[in-house]
Amino acid sequence: MGWLNHTNAHGLWSSILIKRLMGGNVSKLKSVVPYALLVVAGLLIVGTLNTGQDWGGDFSSYIMQAESLVEGSPTDFVEVNQFAIEHSTRHIAPVAYPWGYPAMLAPVYATFGQDMLALKSVGAVCYLLFLVVLLTGFRKRHPSVWLWGLVGLFALNPTMLVYLNRILSDVPFLLFSTVCVLFIGRFAIERRRFISPGLDAVLLGVLIALACMVRNNGVVLIATLFVTQAVVHLSQFRQRRACEAHTSSTTEGKDSPEASTHHSMWISALPYISFFLVIVMFRLLLPSGESEQLDVLSKISLGTMWYHLFYYGNMPTEFYDGVPMPHLVYLVSLPLAVVGVIKRRRSDHHMAFYILLTFSLYVVYPPLAGFRFMFPIMPFYISFVLSGLQVMQGCVTGDRPTVRRVLCILPVVFVLVCFLALSVSNARENLNRNRATLEGPFAELSSDMFSFIKQETEPDSVVVFYKPRVFRMMTGRSSFMADNTDPFLGGDYLVLYLRKDSDQITLKDVGRLVEQGASELMYENQDFKVYRLIELRQ
Repeated sequence: MGWLNHTNAHGLWSSILIKRLMGGNVSKLKSVVPYALLVVAGLLIVGTLNTGQDWGGDFSSYIMQAESLVEGSPTDFVEVNQFAIEHSTRHIAPVAYPWGYPAMLAPVYATFGQDMLALKSVGAVCYLLFLVVLLTGFRKRHPSVWLWGLVGLFALNPTMLVYLNRILSDVPFLLFSTVCVLFIGRFAIERRRFISPGLDAVLLGVLIALACMVRNNGVVLIATLFVTQAVVHLSQFRQRRACEAHTSSTTEGKDSPEASTHHSMWISALPYISFFLVIVMFRLLLPSGESEQLDVLSKISLGTMWYHLFYYGNMPTEFYDGVPMPHLVYLVSLPLAVVGVIKRRRSDHHMAFYILLTFSLYVVYPPLAGFRFMFPIMPFYISFVLSGLQVMQGCVTGDRPTVRRVLCILPVVFVLVCFLALSVSNARENLNRNRATLEGPFAELSSDMFSFIKQETEPDSVVVFYKPRVFRMMTGRSSFMADNTDPFLGGDYLVLYLRKDSDQITLKDVGRLVEQGASELMYENQDFKVYRLIELRQ
């Protein structure tokens, strides 16, 4: 492994390069570049955010949960949303999501209501704070130029920036999880104080609990802490045994090894105690509707696990969207990440544990949600990739070290340029549309249909629609999803989305019902048809 440590001699290459480019004014550049990255990221975010939302459905639950917190009626939300979940022909979502993200949305909702740009600002602020965490949390792990590359890969990333248009908990959890993993390393491995050992332990447990209140898979953080502490304690135990084999004397008047060990174990246990107390407090204060998520565990099989392994194993490719041949870039990055893990195995093994535990959870847990599930592990994976490149620069031979080191960072610069070009293009296109969306519940045709429903249907009516939670948020009407006519008993109206060919009854079946006099067309536009259900209710 000596070749891995060879790069330590070249840790100052970036400073040498900067001095040559800036005439020695290194400190000025080091202070300007981080702020410049944050400013550029902020401008790109502002240009990328639109006033709409896709048909995902989850965002409406988060907004309605935030509304219930503002109105002091979270239990009422659970009861109302339970109707949509239980009456739909398949499981569409838990009755309620963890309340951490809705609590973050609640002050914004109380001030601006259903203003999409205002609500999206929560995710935007979280993402900017995440970039700040990268700058501060990884500065001792990478030289300045490589640190700027790490931050730039996220600050300019078109996939991440476009995702900020989705009102979901993934970006806030990215912030919380990154802070927690870095704190785990500081607390369990580096043993560096933030306040004091006891208060640091309590604070770590509280932070992990808050992360769990944003997303349930925050439980991986507590598992990461446990595994990290186990490895550290095992290493310390072996060191003590080795010392005892050479010396057996104890200085009088000092704490005994047993007392010191007991104190250390008590400090190590404090994060779990504070974590448990915070979780219990939240569970007592707010209703839970997440038990339905456990039902999907019954669908686990060897086949699904293999499918999820390849599905999520390929998913980080989306991080490189905008770069030519992103699959090839991803494949090249994998061995670099392994080299980075080996290089930092003593100081950052907790990050590797977090990646493995998170990925293992996704392999076992059946729901598929795309690249957003990979957000929590991306900063650590990219950091390891850059460390692998740092190792490679020390292995390249040649007579001009500065030139060959520049060549090693050129791939990162190329990716950054591609990211910036696509992000600027996305922002320009969004602004040219005046931030409007062509599809989704906030598109013009959708708004027309929702207005008809609110004006022409009874407030207590029940509407069959393929996105019942969105329908409830937009119209105030109870709704459920049905893909056949059997569950229509109890539905007053049926709304068909003409751009959708699944999760709803077909036009052919609706035509048959019209012929039978079981339904009649009330309203239509290019995207929707609204039917009154008649005979099926008898």
